[in-house]
Amino acid sequence: MVEAIKFNNNQTTTADWRLTPGYLHEGRSDFESAHILLGRFLADRTSEDPLVGKQLFASDGIFDWGHAKPLEKVIHSRSDLEFLLLHPNLLRNCITIIEPWEHVGLNAKGEDVRASKNVAYIAQKVADMDSVLLPVWSTGVLDPEIVVPAISSGYAVVVEGGDPSTYDASTWTSPACPREDMFALVEKLLISRSPTSAAAIFICVGHQLAAECHIRLIRRAVKEVLDTTSLDRDRSGMGLRSLQEVCQRIEAMGKTLEVKKRDGRVVANGWNDEPFAVTRNELKEVGDRVLLPYQSPDGNADDGVRLFVRLLYAGMQE
Repeated sequence: MVEAIKFNNNQTTTADWRLTPGYLHEGRSDFESAHILLGRFLADRTSEDPLVGKQLFASDGIFDWGHAKPLEKVIHSRSDLEFLLLHPNLLRNCITIIEPWEHVGLNAKGEDVRASKNVAYIAQKVADMDSVLLPVWSTGVLDPEIVVPAISSGYAVVVEGGDPSTYDASTWTSPACPREDMFALVEKLLISRSPTSAAAIFICVGHQLAAECHIRLIRRAVKEVLDTTSLDRDRSGMGLRSLQEVCQRIEAMGKTLEVKKRDGRVVANGWNDEPFAVTRNELKEVGDRVLLPYQSPDGNADDGVRLFVRLLYAGMQE
């Protein structure tokens, strides 16, 4: 069993947290300024270095969660969450990053790679948007009924990646955050979306979680409708019968739909099979890459950074 990483004793506490949004221009960052800066970054296709400005690394050269500003806001416990609830302006003017796992792999030096730092770095450099980290692999999901409404008030919620896979329960070995707890958190995120809530971005295993939870929610909704015997204001029962007929068709399709890979293998015979929503790819999709400056002839192509910024920008326009 993988044990959760123990945070160092010199980690920042709520006493070290900035109470006004912004780090590059402390106290002068808000929704409007972030929105303008995101748009300006997306429109800039010619600058040699579009990420100019104040250095984000600490004086000792370290850029890590809980080490120093601007990555001081880490939810280690319920008391940290309660501190945020007492300062709603912090959540309103930030991105909340959820870590399902302690790292996404190892680099060439054998060091753990925390991709959540990439998200925080890009958001801060591009638009001076602060980030709050919720490392559920260490803290657990706390209480989704409290957490989700709180974090949904901000700029965005990013569910990061990690080593386990949703389709293989044996890989989900975090003692603090079982797979079912992550399902519950992501399901709550999905059904809490509204035109005014924070954009929700799911990356890597976060994307797997979103796919799996969509199927789980549909199955649950279908069962609840089929188990319903009456509806308020539907005295004739016509509305319920119509709704149940639709759900019966959905259920029939879900239970019999085959999922085939390109090589012809059948990996699922219906939505009750574990690999129905997500399973292993035929070929590895990622590997070592070198990012080079690039501008397409029409100026419309997006690299990974611009794609992420575009998602943030689109979410803030809703």
